[in-house]
Amino acid sequence: MPSAYASGSVSGAANPAVVAALDLDAMRAFLQRTRPATTAEALRLLRGAFPAAPLRLRVAACEG
Repeated sequence: MPSAYASGSVSGAANPAVVAALDLDAMRAFLQRTRPATTAEALRLLRGAFPAAPLRLRVAACEG
């Protein structure tokens, strides 16, 4: 059975890694604009701005 990726029927946006990378970039840009004083504040702001993002992704945005 051929792979969906080999046939090109799956767009790049459907790939979870691509979506996570885009969200991570958006989160980091958000943190640069808001300039939180602490990591706890950054996580709280990210939770409000990106409620659907998993915690591990919000933590990764704070580390970058």
